[in-house]
Amino acid sequence: MTAYPDVTCDTLLASISAYLDGDLGAATCAAIEAHAATCDRCGAVIADFREATGMCRKLADTPLPPAVQDLARARVRSLLGK
Repeated sequence: MTAYPDVTCDTLLASISAYLDGDLGAATCAAIEAHAATCDRCGAVIADFREATGMCRKLADTPLPPAVQDLARARVRSLLGK
């Protein structure tokens, strides 16, 4: 039997970004997944982050409407004093 690092709700939340980005080792990922399988709260947090990340990636390819682009440019110019 393989020993995995101890994962608590706090350590899972502290490392969720690295976990979702695939930046953690296999043992740590397995420990996070084992914890999330038995903790409804952490399981829901991971599912919500995955969903939000997926939406952001999908929307990243969607151009902003011209009116929003114009407003953003105007605000940046205002901040820069131009």
